[in-house]
Amino acid sequence: MKENKKVMKMENITLKGKVIISGVIELLTGLHIGGLKETLKIGGTDDPVIKDAFGRIYIPGSSLKGKIRCLLEKSMGKGKVKVVIKVKKEIKEGDKSRYEVKEDKEETYELKDFNTDIVDKLIEEYKSKGYTEDKGYSIESHITALPCSCGDCVICKIFGPHDSKKIEEPRRVVFRDAYLVKEINDNEKNRNNSNNEVIEIGEKKYKILDENDEELNEYLEIKPENIIDRVKGVAQHPRFIERVSAGAKFYFEIVFNVYKKEDKELLKELITGMKLLEDDYLGGSGSRGYGKIKFENLKIVNRPKEYYEGNEKAEKVTDVKDLDELKNLNKLEEKIKEIWNY
Repeated sequence: MKENKKVMKMENITLKGKVIISGVIELLTGLHIGGLKETLKIGGTDDPVIKDAFGRIYIPGSSLKGKIRCLLEKSMGKGKVKVVIKVKKEIKEGDKSRYEVKEDKEETYELKDFNTDIVDKLIEEYKSKGYTEDKGYSIESHITALPCSCGDCVICKIFGPHDSKKIEEPRRVVFRDAYLVKEINDNEKNRNNSNNEVIEIGEKKYKILDENDEELNEYLEIKPENIIDRVKGVAQHPRFIERVSAGAKFYFEIVFNVYKKEDKELLKELITGMKLLEDDYLGGSGSRGYGKIKFENLKIVNRPKEYYEGNEKAEKVTDVKDLDELKNLNKLEEKIKEIWNY
């Protein structure tokens, strides 16, 4: 009976339209999202940035989606935490040693209810049973954060549940890959004899850069990094990381599918996630200063079902300079009202 209810719920949901949020991601610090080392020439870096088959540098849509989802889950206390505790006994066999697992326990907690005191308590419980170091035992703990899989919360409705078996409603968002672009003027647009795609957002025009553009390398830098020997105080194990330089811009597009009138609230939460990302980081090495970004030159387009049926006048467009205009919830409400007609 429960399965039948889920089927009925899906059947009653119809696509009413699409809200498309597009614009530019500007890098305020260098960005690194790793690619394949095999694509580099001899003398390249230890860790290149990701490029597609045409040599275009991009931010994968999966990276944007995953980061925004993660930040929203943290802010709402959604998701779960898996804790694995293993008790091992050292077994000596001549000159060699091996470890035998004596206890193996796995527990799952709601993220909002979890803290590290829980792990400490589990370890103390095993020690109280006699699993102590002086008797040759070692206790290992492994903590893994899991995305929400309930299927019915705000997160699952926007991004889809982590467990496909728990789908209650269709997910709302699609994140496109975001490509490195250069702002151009009208003269440059007219002289653009290559196959570069030109994108217009308001009064600004951008072209997507590929491996044939000489200026592509102007947006790349090599950052040397190393590990400091804590005893000698000297650098060791140097490595060279390729990253996209601060000031570079990427064109992004997020498609929000509208199924219900109340989806306006889900759209607000998505924009909240974008704001959270601006005060966090994208890509790797965020704790070392990489990946600070800003969304700007935003355009929000509403295309109801009538638009796709041939009525192009049904489309509604509103421009937003940047997310700062949306920091005030009243302003956000106004902008969404300008285009929302469901």
